[in-house]
Amino acid sequence: MKLTDLFSSEGFAEFMKAYHLLLNQKFSFPALTGLKPLHRAADVFNLSGAEELMANLDLNRKIEFVLNEPYEQVIEDIFTQGIEVLEGGDTSLASEKFFKVIDVNPNHIDALYHIAFIEYEKGNYHDARVYTSAAITVGFNLLGNEFCWNRAELRWAYLRNRPFLRAYHMLGLVEQNTGNIQLAADIYERLLMVNPNDNQGIRMIIPECWHELGLHEKVYRLWNDNYSNDYSSELPFSVVLSLFALNRKKEAAELLAEVNRNSPLFIREMLKKNHPKPKDASIWGVATGSHDEAFKYWQRNGNNWSNTAGALEFLSEFSLNNPIINKALQRNKECKRLGKYT
Repeated sequence: MKLTDLFSSEGFAEFMKAYHLLLNQKFSFPALTGLKPLHRAADVFNLSGAEELMANLDLNRKIEFVLNEPYEQVIEDIFTQGIEVLEGGDTSLASEKFFKVIDVNPNHIDALYHIAFIEYEKGNYHDARVYTSAAITVGFNLLGNEFCWNRAELRWAYLRNRPFLRAYHMLGLVEQNTGNIQLAADIYERLLMVNPNDNQGIRMIIPECWHELGLHEKVYRLWNDNYSNDYSSELPFSVVLSLFALNRKKEAAELLAEVNRNSPLFIREMLKKNHPKPKDASIWGVATGSHDEAFKYWQRNGNNWSNTAGALEFLSEFSLNNPIINKALQRNKECKRLGKYT
């Protein structure tokens, strides 16, 4: 099944079949209630018109939407237990709790999303896609036929919007990790359109897709037009790569110097021969300026830097002219000689 066909009548039926097949492997569940195929598939997964999505982030022309998803307290208590168990690291028990929630209410977006999250973390991308698509389906039915990506606003500030935004974000991650890079980029763009404040950090990951697609100018425009005062170094570090790829090396060097002042670990991580997982790593978030931040950036973007001719040499040359970075790299070489890594 193509995701672009998900909300056609035929595609919806196929999706529902896959969804219930997965459910029946766990427990016996009632069907998703009250759901119907959306007649405007173009508003959901159509790949045409992607260029217009980032053309204007003007909130004045937006129509604000807030999902109204009523839950019973007893269901919320079970869901909260699932969250607490998941935070404690017991994914099996957490999954059982979330399945209990959708046994009673199959339209619980957040429970569906968290099941997808657990499957995604295990590398089960097919199951993650099915469950997060179920959550998205519920969300679109709640939003109604008036919802249109390039005219809507779904603010993260409203708690009831968050499960849907998380689920759509998850779909992007699944598509990106299964090689559907253009589709993932389109999903990320839509999220930035409806929530330009970007509480989810989409601006950090969409450059990965654009680099792979060779859309370096879009990376620069995203940063320069909307997020040039961003607190994180991830986006500007990706912009450095884009500027270098666009042969704007002077601008790249100037921005790299600025990024390095704020996050000196990035260059060091990119130039390492070995990349052990930092002790401060967490699945729940990344601390700005941490080893984990630099490591996870390398995990996601290392190939794009390696595949851009001369990019790593550019970083190496910069580091040789920076005594602090050079000292750190020499220390890392000594650790390697002793069988230790930092």
